[in-house]
Amino acid sequence: MEAWFFTSIFRCSTDVERAQVLFPQIASQWARRLCFTPNNASDQIDITIFRRVRRIFLEYNGVKSALCFGNITVAVGAVELDILNNCATSLPFLISIRTAFPSLRVLRIRQVMPWCHLCNIHNFLEFSRAPQTITYTGGVGLPIHFARVLSALQHLHTVEFSSAYFLNRNAGTYDLDDNSLLWTGECTSCMLLLSSDEEFRDEILAKKKSPIIRPPSLEIVRWSFLMNGEIEECSSSSESEEDGENDEIGDL
Repeated sequence: MEAWFFTSIFRCSTDVERAQVLFPQIASQWARRLCFTPNNASDQIDITIFRRVRRIFLEYNGVKSALCFGNITVAVGAVELDILNNCATSLPFLISIRTAFPSLRVLRIRQVMPWCHLCNIHNFLEFSRAPQTITYTGGVGLPIHFARVLSALQHLHTVEFSSAYFLNRNAGTYDLDDNSLLWTGECTSCMLLLSSDEEFRDEILAKKKSPIIRPPSLEIVRWSFLMNGEIEECSSSSESEEDGENDEIGDL
């Protein structure tokens, strides 16, 4: 039974309650990995009862992740977090990670649209040819939003992003061939601006190479890419955050 429930899957808090009645050992002894697929943003999920869980998967299928994620109670023992099918990252979403997972060592996010830290807008990625995986070491490679909010996570060692992209053979795209500008999720418009404005480019590159604020134990940041269709699509156009929920980010 322990092997059977090593990875336990729940859709809502009711599933957790039923499992506790039928097999109380799931929470106290057996479960090492949890997979949640929340149905709505108001469901309160208590994972403090899972005493031996080390890795948690959260899969969002049309549920606004920032709201739903905030309803997950503190998971002190969890050191790995996988977030799947995340439509768009927000400041409350990042703060909820920092609050709910204080011992986090590995964070993996599969996202539909990266959050450009220069223009503060979510955009679908477009490249003229398939990009290769980018790996940064030594504490660099995080977007400024992530670096600032997650800097309180003392043990965070690895962050991995998987982002959807479109192939666009037309002119006007920016490709990551040599990655001389140290791409960290920026949109095409901002990358084209960086490549053409020398003063702006030098300023941003200096901050990327020597980030002032970042998680102190960060060593690896990896960006990989999925062709559109390999990741669930949440929208057909770019979107920006509403109601000023990202106002705390501040200037670069």
